[in-house]
Amino acid sequence: MNQVDVKLLVGENIRNIRRYQKLTQSDLASVLKLSKTSIANIEGGKQNVWLSDLHNIAFALQVPIVMLFEKSESEQNIVDDMIFKYKMLESQLENLQKEHEKCKKTFRKKIKE
Repeated sequence: MNQVDVKLLVGENIRNIRRYQKLTQSDLASVLKLSKTSIANIEGGKQNVWLSDLHNIAFALQVPIVMLFEKSESEQNIVDDMIFKYKMLESQLENLQKEHEKCKKTFRKKIKE
């Protein structure tokens, strides 16, 4: 895979994730403090991007940076992967909330003793 292919792949992934999250290029540009033109050029594979910028983009989109480099057979694969990861995080959050409630009960019992 050459440099142009990588830029196109990353750009397409950013576009697909942004669209899935119902964000406009302007929305993403605003969060990143970049111009809308820069976002359009990044998504189109026309602009070189620093690794730190890719990190910020991934953070803004709330995805692991590796998702920006993943080759996907279709946009649906990205969506399915994001849904799967979201459900995992949701499950982990639920477990943490249950554990938090147990800790609170234990703490309250010890205070009463």
